[in-house]
Amino acid sequence: MGNTAMQNKKHVRALIKERKQQLSKDEQVYLSEKVVQNIEQCEEFRTAHSVLCYWPLADEVLIDSLIEKYWQTKQVYLPVVAGDKLELKLFEGRDKMQVGAFGILEPSGEVYSGDVDLVIVPGVAFDLQGHRLGRGKGYYDQFLPSTKAYKLGVAFRLQIVESIPVDEWDMPVDKVVTD
Repeated sequence: MGNTAMQNKKHVRALIKERKQQLSKDEQVYLSEKVVQNIEQCEEFRTAHSVLCYWPLADEVLIDSLIEKYWQTKQVYLPVVAGDKLELKLFEGRDKMQVGAFGILEPSGEVYSGDVDLVIVPGVAFDLQGHRLGRGKGYYDQFLPSTKAYKLGVAFRLQIVESIPVDEWDMPVDKVVTD
């Protein structure tokens, strides 16, 4: 990757961070609820039996309400950081979570090695073509090519940019849902 692409990614991350800092906690909660409602409207979500979600970090779209609502009617998996890759574990309730890498809550059960119907993908930013800019660790870049699941990016509207510098390993999502 050239220095220019690296600088551009850094610039986009800084821009989005600045935009997110303008949001009050109440606005974040309100907009997250709108995103969750929009996810629920998606045909791909409604028909999915197994869904890989994510447990939100403080500045992400708060989809824990979605997880809490559906974990008993769908198989809901969460990613667990294991070394330099993601493993999937079944969500079995908030009380069966433990703090994992980067201070993120993770399920404590067995590793799931099958595929899922839908992956709900967080990102720092998405562009109009569905390209995703992550936090720079590459976990999703490594994981997404290994799944045949429909890939649903989720973000606040303020995280959508015109274009993101793309590398050959970057895989776009199928659709992006916002508030």
